[in-house]
Amino acid sequence: MCTTIGYFKFIDDEYINSFFDLEALWLSNVSTFFEEGKKIDDLINDRYEGALFNFRLPLPAFITSFTKVTTNSFDENDYLKNDIAEALIKSEEATEKKRDFVFIPESNMTLLKQGICNAMHGKRDGLFEKHDIFSREVEYLENYEEKMENFELQLLQGQVTKEQLGKALLATKSNSYKMQNEYRFGIVSSQVIIENIKLDKVPGMTVKLQPAIKFATAKFPRQKLQNLNRQELIFPNEN
Repeated sequence: MCTTIGYFKFIDDEYINSFFDLEALWLSNVSTFFEEGKKIDDLINDRYEGALFNFRLPLPAFITSFTKVTTNSFDENDYLKNDIAEALIKSEEATEKKRDFVFIPESNMTLLKQGICNAMHGKRDGLFEKHDIFSREVEYLENYEEKMENFELQLLQGQVTKEQLGKALLATKSNSYKMQNEYRFGIVSSQVIIENIKLDKVPGMTVKLQPAIKFATAKFPRQKLQNLNRQELIFPNEN
């Protein structure tokens, strides 16, 4: 039986400590991943992020992603499997960001979902006034190209709205990215301009959480992935 233990999140040094008592969640413009994906081959930046093969949807979208960690992520000795560790490290080094990561237990991710739900029911303005934040696991497909072609056909035949399609695109990726095992939060906007601001030019959006929530419980250098034992995540203060 596969059980979710928690999530990894790679973060720039200047922001990493803020994830322990989380006051806000940053959602990046998907165009960032699309543009960087043209330059390098890694697991983070995808040239087809939020895109179909033949054209890109003119919809602003913002996401943040976490790597889901399950009981199946570890070997018989409770160490993170080598293929997962090597893929994540290689991806970070390919981007030249070389960030470290935090661990978030499943129970604290539930707190984040509740915090976002509260934010959606509180005072809302700007982009959040008419758009809800979605959260879902990414599906990785062997027949990814066929799925993209079906998405294009559904859009052209008017079977789905652009906003519905955008959310579906952001929850579907090629099987070549399966090591990411992503869980995502995001927004897809049917409006290109809000309050005289062109959303496709905005680098990201901040979701404020009130009150702040207890979120990450441990941080590690990225190389720790090579010998990370499950017990170090469950009992971080004892290692």
